[in-house]
Amino acid sequence: MDLLFLFILSIPFNAMIAMIVALCLRKRLLAKITGTVLACFGITIIWFISLLAIGFSSAYNGPTWLLNLPAVLALAATLLFIWKPFRAKLKLSPAIAFAVLFILSLGAIIGVQAYENAVSGVAAEQIALSEYEPFAEHNRLATLSEAADLQFAHDAALPRLDGATALYPLYAAFAQAVYPKQIDNYNLREKPFPLVDCTRTDQAFKNLLAGAADIVFLMDLSPAMLAAAEEAGVTLQLTPIGRESFVFFVNGRNPVENLSLAQIKGIYSGEITDWRVVGGRNWEIHAFQRNEESGSQIALRKMMGETPVMRPNKEDIYSTMGGFAEVVSYKNYKNAIGYSFRYYMTEMIQGGKIKMLSVDGFSPSDENYPLVAHFYALTVVGRESECAENIALLLEWILSEQGQYLVEKTGYTPLS
Repeated sequence: MDLLFLFILSIPFNAMIAMIVALCLRKRLLAKITGTVLACFGITIIWFISLLAIGFSSAYNGPTWLLNLPAVLALAATLLFIWKPFRAKLKLSPAIAFAVLFILSLGAIIGVQAYENAVSGVAAEQIALSEYEPFAEHNRLATLSEAADLQFAHDAALPRLDGATALYPLYAAFAQAVYPKQIDNYNLREKPFPLVDCTRTDQAFKNLLAGAADIVFLMDLSPAMLAAAEEAGVTLQLTPIGRESFVFFVNGRNPVENLSLAQIKGIYSGEITDWRVVGGRNWEIHAFQRNEESGSQIALRKMMGETPVMRPNKEDIYSTMGGFAEVVSYKNYKNAIGYSFRYYMTEMIQGGKIKMLSVDGFSPSDENYPLVAHFYALTVVGRESECAENIALLLEWILSEQGQYLVEKTGYTPLS
């Protein structure tokens, strides 16, 4: 929760405390002053608790005067209801004043919760996977100008597809091009296409090992994934199907436009901790990370090479890309930095104040951009399956001219 909202939330609560004290001791001037002092003391306590709970340097980067505003407003509210001349002028009885403050307290709580829900809603809308469902009306999938050379029959044993969020628009386009629109009388107008799922990299990989998916589309494998496959006695095959830029992004208010690869490694190893060192303002760098089995976290560790990645705080790890982008864009973290893939940032994020950085002077769309890597179709070698033959046919078609055309038209870089 943002620090500013904690202060706003504290205003009616502290005013209520002051009101109770004032009602108990209102007969004397000294008692009125005591009530005011106690209320201010309560404000101060909440102030320091908020600072300790959230962390001043990372949670709030706005102007300092704004932090004092809630305390000033709370003091004004306290004086308004304690001092008899003001209370008499407004013609408010103590009971009415207390009721108003109680309603304001509830309103503040509801308002903060609504804000949190709204931000979470924005993060969910950023991904907008429903816009990429195969065969859905007016979806955003890339299409061929002619019929695909490979066409599966409606009664064929079809591969089940799963994978990373950033690659969903691509493998959904593959399915729409070669799969039948109707499968065994399954009405696609009632439910999403049943054979194409998007459970994200870590869960999709688990689905592949468990036999719940036949082809998984992802950026790369982590050492933990390789160990899990070995433990399960499974041999994996990674088939490169395209390339994509791995990008770093900051809040739009951050003046930094470019970082060198060495500077990025310095930031994520913990050696560089202030934006001033890399040409920015005197802000502490807040370097967020993803969970270990996400595609972008795997890409980060691969980019870092032998340089160790610093261990983040638990609250600085985000399991979804929507939440990752949200914290940089919507939650006032103008000192933050995050990472993702170019297509996700340019096509799947809807709104937000995020700016992608150039690396070593090259923008993510430049052909000389240094952080470009293959992405893959992952399958299990030698697994007995009714759709084994069609898995091979689909992979062959993806590598064909038509499949690579969809890679490029979707927004990625084809192999050749």
